[in-house]
Amino acid sequence: MLANFLVFNSFINGASALQVLSNNELTNTAFRPYKFIGTNGITTSKFVKTSFNVDKTIITYIGRLEAYVKGLDLLVEAVRQEKQFILDNNCTIHIYGPDAKGRYAHVVSLINEAELQDVIILNHAISGEEKIKCLISSDIFLQVSRFEGMPMGILEAMSLGLPCLITRGTSLGCIVEKYNAGWVADTNIQSIKATLIRAIEEKQQLIRKSENARRLITENYGWNVVLSHTLDEYSRIIDANQKYKK
Repeated sequence: MLANFLVFNSFINGASALQVLSNNELTNTAFRPYKFIGTNGITTSKFVKTSFNVDKTIITYIGRLEAYVKGLDLLVEAVRQEKQFILDNNCTIHIYGPDAKGRYAHVVSLINEAELQDVIILNHAISGEEKIKCLISSDIFLQVSRFEGMPMGILEAMSLGLPCLITRGTSLGCIVEKYNAGWVADTNIQSIKATLIRAIEEKQQLIRKSENARRLITENYGWNVVLSHTLDEYSRIIDANQKYKK
């Protein structure tokens, strides 16, 4: 707070423009400069999901193990309340993340206290080809964050054709709904629970949602689209500054 007051606030407020990552940031950022969305981009993967599990459902989360920010505490409670339904439908939730600052142990304790060891399987972080194989073998990508800028994990999953179950806190809820590329929950236990049940019951929609997820990425987050939009904004800002100086 002291550094913001003494240095950073005046630095940002003196800028010609402020680039943000999402509509959420555009709405909730209170600094004075002109703001525009210049989002993250992603290279469309050469790997594409072509089939889904028939006799089971694998739901996967890959990311940081920050229980509050990532909504893992909400997820655990939602799953606890619907444990029998999830087991009856042969569904498991696999969480992958790095062990940092005791966060792995904290998530272990959340799972153990809820007696969900047979439903939620916690794993250490994966990357590279191992991560791609994990996503390709999954049926749904999961992220129930309370708040995000622009989560690359969701973009990567959709680029592979993996439908996503996400919360509005991820900042991608509106576009996932628009493209019918997954399921969107409000950021609370009851909504996550209801949306999880619906996703499991709607397995017949996975192939269509997979195709929609790939199209969503190509039309909105491919680097050619992102760079074109961002460079247009930069040019507009430069032109406005030059006219102001004259």
